[in-house]
Amino acid sequence: MGSLHIGVVAALWAGAVEPALAAPASPRPVVEFRWDAPASCPVEAEVVAELERLLGGPLAERKGPRLTAIARVRQEPGGGFDLRLWTVSDEGTLQRSLTHAQCDALARAGALIAAMAIDPSVLERMSEETDAAEVAAEAKTVEDPEPLPEPEPPEPEPELAPPEPVQPEPPRPPLEKKKERRARRRASRCRPELRRPAGRRGAAEAHAGADLAARAARVRGRLRAAATSALR
Repeated sequence: MGSLHIGVVAALWAGAVEPALAAPASPRPVVEFRWDAPASCPVEAEVVAELERLLGGPLAERKGPRLTAIARVRQEPGGGFDLRLWTVSDEGTLQRSLTHAQCDALARAGALIAAMAIDPSVLERMSEETDAAEVAAEAKTVEDPEPLPEPEPPEPEPELAPPEPVQPEPPRPPLEKKKERRARRRASRCRPELRRPAGRRGAAEAHAGADLAARAARVRGRLRAAATSALR
């Protein structure tokens, strides 16, 4: 009975303990900012850094109502730049437009407009009037906001060219064939008479010996004739 009682209690205790819940996903940031501009303009990281400087801290650490700011810059045919800034909050969507000849000045003004939408007291905390404030003051509210721009798709990564196939080396001739070719080349450089067959070479040598013997006999004959005439 004691063992049965212990088993029942253990089973009830195990059933009462709930499994540990999975850790919740990281919450979505309260403030989000997107920047879309030509390559000649400041990049998004630079504009975010200016926005965080105005707010006094990182966007990821902001508390309060949720707000999304989307800034899009396009270059005009005349050479200037046009900024459209959407701010989306629980109260609705507000769009502002602003143009300027220089994109970097437009970027600083856009960061200031976004910072004021996130925290209206930003302008009051600024120690002095800045060029960005003067440019931002020219922003106009769009009465009928345009649809929010879709995020630009990431550029596809360039495809790598397939490696060229490695050409196999031609087979090397065997060593014996090389030796045979060298022997033939050496033989071709020898004197023609050395390449004659043995029978022909012997006949030629015998004929040459007979010529030499006849020539020697003629020389001896002339010498005898000269000696005989001298004795007379």
